[in-house]
Amino acid sequence: MKKVKKEEERAEPKVKREKPPLYNLQFVMLGKTETPKDQLKDKILKLGAKVASKITNTIAVIISTPAKVEQMGSRMQVCRSRLCRKITSRMPRPAVRFRTSRASPSTIGGPICSRIPQEEEKFKLTKSIYITSVPSKVTLILKGGLAVGSDSGLGEVTHVYKRKKLIFNCVLNKVDIQTDKNSYFKVQVLEADKDNISNLCDRMNDVVRKVYGTLKTFRRFAPILPEPTRRKLVQAVVMPYFTYCDIVYYPGLSAAQREQLHRCFKSAVRFVHKLRRRDTTVPFRNSILGHDLMVNYKLRICCFMKRAFEEATPGYILQHLQRARQERTAGFIVPRHTTSSGKSVLVYGVSRWNELPVAIKQERRFNAFKKAIAREN
Repeated sequence: MKKVKKEEERAEPKVKREKPPLYNLQFVMLGKTETPKDQLKDKILKLGAKVASKITNTIAVIISTPAKVEQMGSRMQVCRSRLCRKITSRMPRPAVRFRTSRASPSTIGGPICSRIPQEEEKFKLTKSIYITSVPSKVTLILKGGLAVGSDSGLGEVTHVYKRKKLIFNCVLNKVDIQTDKNSYFKVQVLEADKDNISNLCDRMNDVVRKVYGTLKTFRRFAPILPEPTRRKLVQAVVMPYFTYCDIVYYPGLSAAQREQLHRCFKSAVRFVHKLRRRDTTVPFRNSILGHDLMVNYKLRICCFMKRAFEEATPGYILQHLQRARQERTAGFIVPRHTTSSGKSVLVYGVSRWNELPVAIKQERRFNAFKKAIAREN
């Protein structure tokens, strides 16, 4: 039976580096120096010191001029009260060779060693608090030679996006041997699998469930909440459920599903205005978004196409869009599609965009464009 070798705890880092001569000292520069401040700052940083802008009790050295010291301005008076050491800008090299000692004289203030940060605590290796939460086995699904990050939870329904030979996947690493840290961040662009595109429509059911659950909680406090507060609650908490990824799933919804979303929105309107179940919401539907929910969906899709027309969207979206040959129409060519893919935002959005008047499509101000779309609907 083999014995498991326990990892020895270390009281010091793996790699010992000699500290620079001015390690952890803090400098402040006052007044106009003969040597440019940028050059002085570079020299100080290379020697391990820090350049601060505020005068505190931890400042060890002040770089200034004799005239500035004799003038004794407000900041120099603060230096006197904070017990800081003064040197002039004509003495950069003595400052570099500066050494601390208990008997070190100071023109302003007392011993400098009292303002030097104490030695850092020795590094100790401790067991990570996250080790127990990491599973011993992780199942990854390879698609096209790559696996979707397990933390996303989308490995079964998506894959890493590819454009010809370009793979949208990268890992950012940061390794620090001195402190024994190894951090990484994985960045991926994910695309839904063709077999699971229909699952995007399930988003509608999640929206309805979350909205009704939130409104049920809010109704407990409705008697004590004024109408402006109820409106702000709905705008801040409920409406994001409707607008999150709406341009993706809305074109694929059936008429019955859109009506279900609309009924859910009318429940939020009734909560804001304290209406009964059978009361009409027509006079109040514009009080939350400025227009009805269905109009808001069409408005957001048109805004998405406006950004695409101005080439303000990512390249992986623009590659599927092609402008019309006649520039005066400011339109797009409808992408080739089947019955199922015709429900995508690119096909539906292009159709909606081409139906808009040319004057609205050519509107340069984005706010004016949105107002014109709201008036059209």
